[in-house]
Amino acid sequence: MTPPLLVLWMALVGAVRLDLAGGALPVVLSPYLVLTPLVIGALVTRRLMQARPVRIEWSALGYLALVSLFFAAVGASTFVSVDADTTLARGALLLIQFGGATAVALLLHDDAPAIDALRRGAMLGVALFAALDVMAVLAFLGVLPEALPLLGATLRLDSYGYAGIIPRLSGAAIDPNNAALLLLVYAYLAPRTRTLAVILLLVTLSRSGALAALAVVAMSAWQFGVAHRRISAARTLLVVLLAVGALGAAVRSSTLLENAGRMAAPFAERIGLGEDEGSGSDHQALIVRAADEGSRSLTRAALGVGWGAAYVVLQDMFPGNRYGNFHSLYGTAFAEAGSVAFVAILLLLFLPMRRMTPWRPAVAGFIVFNLFYQSTTEPVFWLLLALAWVVREQVSGDVREAMA
Repeated sequence: MTPPLLVLWMALVGAVRLDLAGGALPVVLSPYLVLTPLVIGALVTRRLMQARPVRIEWSALGYLALVSLFFAAVGASTFVSVDADTTLARGALLLIQFGGATAVALLLHDDAPAIDALRRGAMLGVALFAALDVMAVLAFLGVLPEALPLLGATLRLDSYGYAGIIPRLSGAAIDPNNAALLLLVYAYLAPRTRTLAVILLLVTLSRSGALAALAVVAMSAWQFGVAHRRISAARTLLVVLLAVGALGAAVRSSTLLENAGRMAAPFAERIGLGEDEGSGSDHQALIVRAADEGSRSLTRAALGVGWGAAYVVLQDMFPGNRYGNFHSLYGTAFAEAGSVAFVAILLLLFLPMRRMTPWRPAVAGFIVFNLFYQSTTEPVFWLLLALAWVVREQVSGDVREAMA
């Protein structure tokens, strides 16, 4: 029972588009909230039946200590929060996302069949993303409704638009950036569907996701020795000839070039990193603002403005928006929960980079992704971060074999 349940859990871990309560509750009842207690119960039962207690390494204790420090800072921020109710609510959501994913990680980190189930769940998750992207395009074109009833549940099919003509497809997620992070994890876990996952990541038009993917590739190349593998001369020549042929065909057709340029313009604008690109400059301004808000007084520096309460001090940038934030985990930790939370997050993300585990490249991606976004509400973030802390270190060859 455990492996199939884990496969389903991993495939639906970020499926916030699906509200199993059909809007009857004040919060979205996502599959993660329903399946996580079942998965934890199944994993505990599996260990009891196999008489295999959970092994807690010193590294795991260090992880739990740092996380406790981080949550203590988040809790303390409630006492000075500019919106205590929001801080309590969002702090509770954070605890739920962390607690469930971390419990799963602790229960399966040394269970090879369970890890294999996670990989198969990632493959199913990529297939689900592809199907939902197709449905989102149909909804964008008006063929399907933006809210589809499913046996009492509700499936949202709306998507963020870009340039008025391109939907930012986000599969099982709603936020394109969170979708990119989830696809990055799926691509890392499931090599067989990696190409499709990368394509789906690109159509989210998430720069944070693209930069995180580059970080994962770079760290994987260094850790697994991919950069040192010899590539045959014949294969290299074939790639060069195909590239030259494609470029020559394109240059000969001015119409093709014009059409390609017109179609690529929104994408090129999206990935542009110049100072004039609006979103990029906004992100930079928000990081500066986070540093300013968090250092206005000793109390602010110690406790912040309250976890999740940044929208109150950012009304000038996000008027009327209760979800306005600093768009950077590092800036958010400092400005919303103070210096202790900021230091704890830095240690949680950077210390695993010293450990030779299969999960280190994924953490490198998290470090980069959270420069201009924040992933603390995504269970896959806590799942792989916990795995990077709790598994035993291995020699390079063993790590490469573990990820094969």
